[in-house]
Amino acid sequence: GVFLKYYVFKGCWRAGMRFAVLNPFPDLMWLPFPIFANARRPRVTNVVWDRGDDAVRGFDLAVAVAVPLDETAPGIGIGDTLTMTCAVAPLPFTSPGLSIVARGATDPSGIPLVGAEVPLELDTFNRRFLVMAADARAATAFLDQRMMRALLHLPVRASIHVRERMLLLVL
Repeated sequence: GVFLKYYVFKGCWRAGMRFAVLNPFPDLMWLPFPIFANARRPRVTNVVWDRGDDAVRGFDLAVAVAVPLDETAPGIGIGDTLTMTCAVAPLPFTSPGLSIVARGATDPSGIPLVGAEVPLELDTFNRRFLVMAADARAATAFLDQRMMRALLHLPVRASIHVRERMLLLVL
């Protein structure tokens, strides 16, 4: 209820973050990902961002599916409501399409995977994640050893999508 949101707000403030129950950023719907472009009745709530820089944001997203999703989202049809927790961050470079999804888990965003599978040098990472990229060289450059080790600490069903200059993390 109201008291929980107050404590979340206070906790965020003490950590140098801002919190809003409703979306204060209308530009979230213009991100280069199909989940935003094809959404009906999108609802962005519980937005958290840094007080000094609002470019990196975390939020809860609920959308009604308006177009059929691909085979990575079985059982999800038109009119179903998808709910997920997301974070977006701008990148200092442009990247061709890249998706990193957990093997054996359904990506709640249903974002189509682009390109071909890219095997990487860390076997533990290859067993846990499927990497699909339009350009294998860009995927290899983006997923260096440090990045792969950091991603291995994410929850099991986490997915990451990179389009143009934006990174989207979906839980």
